[in-house]
Parts: sequence; C-alpha cells; structure tokens
Amino acid sequence: MDWFEETLQKYRRPDPVKIRREETHANLQGFSFRMCRVSDPEYRMLHACALPLQSSEPTGVIPTRPRGLTLGHVYVTLLELTGDSSAVRDTYKSAFSFPFLFAIERASRIHDFLVVLANYRSSVETRFYKLVLPDDPELARKAEFRSPNDEELSAKDMDQIEGYLWGLVGGYTSARSRKTINPFARCVKSNLVIFGFENNEFFEERFGDEHAFSERINSLSVEATVDQG
Repeated sequence: MDWFEETLQKYRRPDPVKIRREETHANLQGFSFRMCRVSDPEYRMLHACALPLQSSEPTGVIPTRPRGLTLGHVYVTLLELTGDSSAVRDTYKSAFSFPFLFAIERASRIHDFLVVLANYRSSVETRFYKLVLPDDPELARKAEFRSPNDEELSAKDMDQIEGYLWGLVGGYTSARSRKTINPFARCVKSNLVIFGFENNEFFEERFGDEHAFSERINSLSVEATVDQG
C-alpha cells in the first residue's frame, strides 16, 4: 500500500502552522504529567474526542493572568517554546491559541487530556478537556461541562497545572533578553485590544471606540496583525 500513501501525500496541503515537538515532564503534588504541543490536524482530531471539564472558576475555564504579564509576554513565550499559534480559534475574539496533549499519571495509571492556553477577549484562559474514545456515548453531550474526577484530574490538580504553566511563562519572560525580540503587534477586535512589542517594550492597550483603535494601529511602527473574524 506504499503507492496509496505516496499518492495521497502528493495532494495533501502542508500545515501552515509550524510547531515544535518537544516533550515536557513535571512532578506535581499527587501526580505527574507529560505534555507536548499538537498540530492543528491533531488538535481537530483530539477536540472531536474531548469533553470540557469544569474548573474551580464559575465559567469552567481558568482566566487568571499573573500581574505584570501582558498578552505579548504570553504570546512570545509560547511561540518561541512551542511554535506558531493554532489557527483553530475564533479570530474575532482570540489572537492566539496553543493546544497541548497531556498524559496525567496517578497511582500508576495514565489518563489523557487536552489542555489549551488561549487568549479570549482581553484575558488568557486555560481550558481542560478529558479525552475519550471516538465511540464513547458521552460525546453525544459534548458541549456540556463535566465535573472533574478526583481519581484522574481534580480541580486542585487543574489549578496546579495552571500554576505550572504560568510559572513557565513568567520564568521564560524573566530570563529572555529583549534585544532579540522582533517587534510585532496583534489585535483582538472584539474588545479593541492591541498588544505586542515595540521600542524594546511590551505593551497592551484597550480602546473605547473603533476610531481610536484604528488610529493606534496606524500609528504603530510595525504592521499589526488583525485577523478577519
């Protein structure tokens, strides 16, 4: 069947999103995990088998961001460590999204999860999904948030992972020299937010109307990325 794969390969479009496939391993209180960035085709496949988990936050996701970290800090860190942002997102409300496959090990058992660190409006959310097999009947209610299973991944565990990820971003930001960061600007049109790196500084600005938002974009010394949502 080599001819079959070779023929299909000729007609496959290359994935424009370039990622870095590097595994990270960590031991936290009560469990350990491995995480690895996934490509957009892999993200779509996994998301089709993903059940959203309710976090300790009322919205079901964890939207916190440590003080002093702009959207630009988060974007540059995840871009440099894991590759391009996913294109699978609501581009009107989100300027970046980075999905990861997680293997949680607890009591010698491994459980699979999808974790997405993504900009949403003016915040950054950590979204957790339990992965199930494609024929699992629970997928019929795919949109419903599930309560965490403490034997697999508890709400406290999710908080620990979220803290680990923010520690990763904060540590990288502190150690990263600004001298080699290329100036950039990205926009979140839903909330009229512009963030980026200009004049050797990270910035994040919010505007109350479209006119001021557009004027600021035109005044930038770098071309702003404005996704068409």
